[in-house]
Amino acid sequence: MVVVLVIFAAMAVVLEHKFTSRTETIREDIASQSFRTTTLIIHNEFSKVLAGLNTAEELAAQLRSQEDLEKAIPAFTKLLTRQQDVTDGWYAIVRGPDTLIRWIDKRSKAARPADRVLKSWIKEKIKMDSHTAKRSGDIIRIADTLHWVEAAGHRVPGVAFFFGIDINLQSLQRHLSNTEERIQAISTIVDNRGYYISSPEQELVGTKVPDSLKRLNGKTLMKDKVSTYEESYSGYLRLPVDRFYTPFRVRSMNWTLIVDSPLFLAVEDTQAIGRYILVIFVASALIILLLIGLAQAKWQKEFMLRQEAEMTKQRLSLEKQALMLTTEKQKTENALLQLDKLKEKVDPHFLFNSLTSLNALIEEKPELAKSFVVKLSRVYRYVLDPPESGLATLSQEMRFATEYFFLLQIRFGSSLVPLTTNIRDEHQTALLPFMSIQILLENAVKHNIVSKASPLHIRIESLNNGIMVTNNLQLRQDQRASGKHGLKYLRKTFTFFGVSGFQYEITGDTFVCFLPFINSEDILTP
Repeated sequence: MVVVLVIFAAMAVVLEHKFTSRTETIREDIASQSFRTTTLIIHNEFSKVLAGLNTAEELAAQLRSQEDLEKAIPAFTKLLTRQQDVTDGWYAIVRGPDTLIRWIDKRSKAARPADRVLKSWIKEKIKMDSHTAKRSGDIIRIADTLHWVEAAGHRVPGVAFFFGIDINLQSLQRHLSNTEERIQAISTIVDNRGYYISSPEQELVGTKVPDSLKRLNGKTLMKDKVSTYEESYSGYLRLPVDRFYTPFRVRSMNWTLIVDSPLFLAVEDTQAIGRYILVIFVASALIILLLIGLAQAKWQKEFMLRQEAEMTKQRLSLEKQALMLTTEKQKTENALLQLDKLKEKVDPHFLFNSLTSLNALIEEKPELAKSFVVKLSRVYRYVLDPPESGLATLSQEMRFATEYFFLLQIRFGSSLVPLTTNIRDEHQTALLPFMSIQILLENAVKHNIVSKASPLHIRIESLNNGIMVTNNLQLRQDQRASGKHGLKYLRKTFTFFGVSGFQYEITGDTFVCFLPFINSEDILTP
């Protein structure tokens, strides 16, 4: 009996030590996870704020002449003010000694003269960057409120074009405060001059950082090799916290993000639990010694019952999982049903037209006819053998689109301008809905005039997170009412995978469609 008591007591001591150590590890893991979650959310919110400006930069890169610039001004006006937290947008056009600066009112989308302080900053930027038109940003004070101004530029022959956004940091802080209500940490952003860019105490935005935050290095280096943390005290929370410091780069701004995660104080509770464990172990030893002979049969029966109950529970769990997998598979099949319909509707007229073109080529250009047959077979092989997931890599889609476009060029000749593409190498393995690019090519030819007098231009390029397909808009007068089946299929597919960002619109005399990439983890597997 003494031996049993000693063994149980030793086990209790060991468990108490392990429990205390594990509690500390869990506390640190929870704090680190809170830091990573907060950092991700803050990065995401800033990315949303800058989305319009980033898209405007991509649009500017396409400008080749002053005429292009004049046509694109309405699109820039819309892009620069569409984000919720952007106060206003602005642009400046420099032609030799003449400079036109306009401030875009967010509500009316109308251009008007810029604020005096902002206008002064823009002129200084133009003076410094007129030859390079590079990105830049700054924190300026407008009407006693700090504003974050971000700018970019582009040059076309004879003109320097600058544009940007104006963000009221007080308004941005209110938005960030609403966002942080979902997490268990608070964040602060400071610039390299020691001023608050963001703070849970809104009145501190724009003021100097106190001495307690001036040392922005922390004591312990984290696994990412750039972030640090230390134990500190939050005057705002009035609690001990784990304070994390990490570089926070937003376009041209180099800031520091500080995240305070409350400490989970469990030392005293852990010690008390350890004492309880010791008592429980000693009492259990006595009870076991007293009842081991009398209750053996009863315990064995209860053990069997527990085993049976556990097996029943596992069986029900497996049945539930099987039902969930069946449901998900049905969802996948429903989402791909539209694709099957599209396959069935791959326009028979296209096949007939292709065979007619082939017939003309056989006698006139036999070598080209051979290439035509090979590419036609590849097109229909690709259509008739879709991937189970309903997704294909960008390289597969572009290869298919190129062969499909080759067939269209044989049919339309010089009326269809050669396909313009700009695909980044790192995007070759990105995923898109099956036949998505072909759908847009087919729509462009189907709904627009394609003639030598009005040739059709189609461009495909990859952006940061998707593909943009554009064509000049010259709608046919004799076309029937479109059901937009292809675009509806694409929207339903992106919705099924939980991917946002799919959009299409008419901008001036151009039709633009954006296809966001789909992450591999969004693919449902049976």
